[in-house]
Amino acid sequence: GIPVFKADESGRKVLESDTDVVSAVTKLIGDGAYDKGGKANRAFIASQVFNDDVKLNALNHIIHPAVGRDFQQWKLRQNHPLCIREAAILFESGTHQDCDQIICVSANEQIRIARVIIRDGVEEVAVRARMAKQWSQDKKENLSDFIIYNNGHEGLISQVISVVNQIMQ
Repeated sequence: GIPVFKADESGRKVLESDTDVVSAVTKLIGDGAYDKGGKANRAFIASQVFNDDVKLNALNHIIHPAVGRDFQQWKLRQNHPLCIREAAILFESGTHQDCDQIICVSANEQIRIARVIIRDGVEEVAVRARMAKQWSQDKKENLSDFIIYNNGHEGLISQVISVVNQIMQ
C-alpha cells in the first residue's frame, strides 16, 4: 500500500513527453534520437552516450531535472505517511539528498547482470558497460540506511516488512 515513484519509468516518459527534453536530446544526440512518430530510439541514444562520458553527462543533466520535477509533482498527489522513490542511479543522480532514508536492494553481480539481460534484451557486454558508469554496489550499500537482499535466497516480504516497520517507528 506504499506509493512508489519509479524514476526509470519517469525518465522514459519525460524523454518522449517533455518538449524541452525532446528538444535538448535531439540537439545533443541528433535526429536519430527519435523516430518520425516522436518515440525515443533508446537503443540509438544509449549507443551514442555510453561510450562518450561528455554526452552521457549532458544527457543526465537533461533527464534528471525533468525526472526530479515529475517526482515533486507526483509526491504532492500522495496521501500516505511514507512514499518510496525507486531509482537505479539514486546516488549518481544526486537525488538521494532529497530522501529521508535510503533502502538499497542488493543482489550479487551475476544476478543483476542476468536480470538486465532478460529485462532489456541486451548483451552482457552492454550491461557491464552501463555498470561501469555506476557506483559500486558496496559504495551504495555503505551509504544506505537499510539493505534488502534480493539474491533469491532470502524472503523479500519479511525484509520489506521489517524495514517499513523500522522506518515507521
